Amino acid sequence: MDCNLPRRQNPKSLPPPFQSKAFNIICCVPQGSFLSPTLFNIYMAPLAQVARQHNLNIISYADDTHLILSLTKDPHTDKTNLHERLKAIADWMRDSRLKLNSDKTEVLILGPTPSAWDNSWWPASLGPPPKTTDSARNLGFTLDSSLSMSKQVNAVSSSCYNTLRMLCRVYKWIPTETRKTVTQALVSSRLDYGNVLYAGIPSKHLQHLQRIQNASA
Repeated sequence: MDCNLPRRQNPKSLPPPFQSKAFNIICCVPQGSFLSPTLFNIYMAPLAQVARQHNLNIISYADDTHLILSLTKDPHTDKTNLHERLKAIADWMRDSRLKLNSDKTEVLILGPTPSAWDNSWWPASLGPPPKTTDSARNLGFTLDSSLSMSKQVNAVSSSCYNTLRMLCRVYKWIPTETRKTVTQALVSSRLDYGNVLYAGIPSKHLQHLQRIQNASA
């Protein structure tokens, strides 16, 4: 049998190891440092103050930030108010030497979308305006503009059924107690995650989730 395996290089033919020059770090912290979360929260704390001063609700988790504004029936007033508030945030970001990544920024309008809504409310100092979307993910949970949770239910259903199909292939070799543990960890936990947000959704979606639970049993 002739195997075309790569030959081991002679250690003498390898280039010598390279060591970069040492530099003194005068700012920031090494990646993965236990100080990083604390320092990041301290650095971002003024953003919450700016938002609250301009009557914006703010929700933050790690480096994810959500700004929430209740709209009125007057689109012109809404755009003017939001433009001024975003301008204040843009000023803070400029002073803090931060730049908004518009590619990772989304606008989700819950409820009926005003016909006059466009990108004119976005301050030019924040860069290109973000795209308006009909659904957005938040900590792994998908919210849609009508709050029907249809996309979330579809995503959970697809994931759970794929997992069940794979588990069915090996279940006959797994003890009963292990089956329960694996099903709870890989399927039931996905049904339970964020389940408080399923309150009030259409019955057809609840029935879909119920069928997943029945299949798990």
